[in-house]
Amino acid sequence: MVTCDPFLFIAFFVLTISYLILLFYITAFLTLWVERIWLEIAAMRNQVKIRKNGSKRECLKQQIPNMCDFFYKRS
Repeated sequence: MVTCDPFLFIAFFVLTISYLILLFYITAFLTLWVERIWLEIAAMRNQVKIRKNGSKRECLKQQIPNMCDFFYKRS
């Protein structure tokens, strides 16, 4: 007769949840990194001017339609 150890069952779910949380944080970090690089390249090409307030970036001038709106929704 096959028995299932409750410790293995709990460990499996803890590892699965930890993996999903780690995957979420890696995805969020990569998204922010790609956004920063994209905006820096646009600023170097003088397509978008960026003002940096600490960790917040704001688009000041926009020559490409909807580029600022793609990252920053206007109120």
